[in-house]
Amino acid sequence: MADPSPSALPPVVIYHAETGHTFQLAVEGTDGSVGTLSAALEPATGIPYAHQILLLDGEKLAEDRSIGEYGLPARDRPIFLFSRRSLSRNASPPERQAVPPFELEVPTELAPAQLPRPPLEADMPPLVQALLDYERRFCLHLLQARTVSEVGGARLAASSQCMHELVVQGAAQRAAAANLRSFAQQLADRYAEFEAACAQVVPQEAALVLSFEEDVGALRAVEIDEAVCALEGWAHATLLEACGEEKLRQWLRDCQQTTSSLVAKQAQFQVEWHELQAGVHAAEVNGSRASQPPAEVDARLRAAASVRAQQEELVASLAADCHEVRLLVDAQLTAPSQATQLEACASLDSKNSCHTSDKLPRLRQLDDELRVAQDAAAAAKHEASLQLYHRLRAISQLQSGIAELRNKLHLYQSLLGRVHTYCSQLQLMRRLPTTYHACLEEVLTRQRVQEATASQIRSTAEAVAASREVEAARRDGFMREHGALLPRGLPTLSAILQARPPYVEISASASDARLMELSTAIERTSGSRLSLGRLSAVGGGGGGGGGSAATRRTRAATTAAPRPCTTRRCSWWRGSRRL
Repeated sequence: MADPSPSALPPVVIYHAETGHTFQLAVEGTDGSVGTLSAALEPATGIPYAHQILLLDGEKLAEDRSIGEYGLPARDRPIFLFSRRSLSRNASPPERQAVPPFELEVPTELAPAQLPRPPLEADMPPLVQALLDYERRFCLHLLQARTVSEVGGARLAASSQCMHELVVQGAAQRAAAANLRSFAQQLADRYAEFEAACAQVVPQEAALVLSFEEDVGALRAVEIDEAVCALEGWAHATLLEACGEEKLRQWLRDCQQTTSSLVAKQAQFQVEWHELQAGVHAAEVNGSRASQPPAEVDARLRAAASVRAQQEELVASLAADCHEVRLLVDAQLTAPSQATQLEACASLDSKNSCHTSDKLPRLRQLDDELRVAQDAAAAAKHEASLQLYHRLRAISQLQSGIAELRNKLHLYQSLLGRVHTYCSQLQLMRRLPTTYHACLEEVLTRQRVQEATASQIRSTAEAVAASREVEAARRDGFMREHGALLPRGLPTLSAILQARPPYVEISASASDARLMELSTAIERTSGSRLSLGRLSAVGGGGGGGGGSAATRRTRAATTAAPRPCTTRRCSWWRGSRRL
């Protein structure tokens, strides 16, 4: 989809948080990167590229992403610009900005170009001269009023600009608080996962500690089969000895120590987390309070707007008087009338007195009120800048605290992982007896599978050997019939035809032989234990002598006589057979 034309795109609006100033940057498309935007802001704001922090809706903008990915440009979504230098610990508080002086320079006389009309003849009637004098006075009064009014307008505009910047700073504080909340929420999610994992692992560790001696006793009660002992080179052993009792107890001690350290760190982290949450909540509350200018200053600004309206009314009144006297002068110059001149001079004299004693002083009084409002707005703006300075530093410290807690949580999660590993190792103790017996059964199962496989291989080998014998007889018959007639000049062909059919060798690996030996020994010892159990049941109840002499002889014979193993089977697996 093509980007809109540059003329259809609104500018990107950037608010400088520390000053409240507004900047607008024209963009040619939505595919420009945020980094390009920051580079364009550097000469305009004086903030170096590396020190800029751009926030949009509480989210920090990534330099490598395009502005279109953030839905920019948009008129109702300004970007807030923060400077890293103002957030550093050694940053100094903002200095109070000088209030624009707007000093009144009220003219005391008209310049030649400002005269209402060119000079007339000196022999004009005295009453006409008086009217001309009133006209010049009224024009001067209007000029003075307009000068005062223009300064009043500038004062009101400066006051409104201060209030606008104050509102921008409040919005910047809310944006910083929203970014803080987002950062804190990420840590809150990770902390919730950590707490849930601890709630599972810590009780599990306590249960393993309570059942440890019972689990050790269960391992001690399982004796390793004689065949396995012989395979490992032991005379006698239990499953506990095979595992290593001291190693298991060391695992338990390590698990207890690590869990104790984890519980202590968890409690300490919980206290620090609650303190951090209180700080984040306070930052959010302060941000909401900074959304509007102070009520007193806002009321004074509204009053200043009313004062400015009064100034404009006075200027309009003086402009009307000036226009009236101009019309009178024009009429008397065209058709002089002494009666009219006398009446006009009397009327204009009262108006001139009203100008000098009421309207012009009132304009100056209103200007003083506007000056007071301007000073109050500037003071409120400076107070807001100081407040923003301290709150942004507090938010920056909270951000650092969140980063520090995040690093701690990462370490505690590794500690939790160690506890989980120890618990997993200790839990294996309960499964070891079942696993051991399953391993013995697996050995026997594999032997049975190999015996079946060997039988299939034997049948296949015998079939292959028979096929070879048939082929060998056929080749011998061919050579008896045609071999003597082969020319001596074809020795290579003769050698090929005299070759015998290939042999096939099938051999068993050393591991297969060891598996066969182990399975045979296990079957023998298992059979001995089973026979002893039957004899004890038949001749049992005879006391500590272990039964009659015949029973003891039968038991000894059964123990000494292993399960027969045919030579054919053993030779098949231990050696190799050539077919």
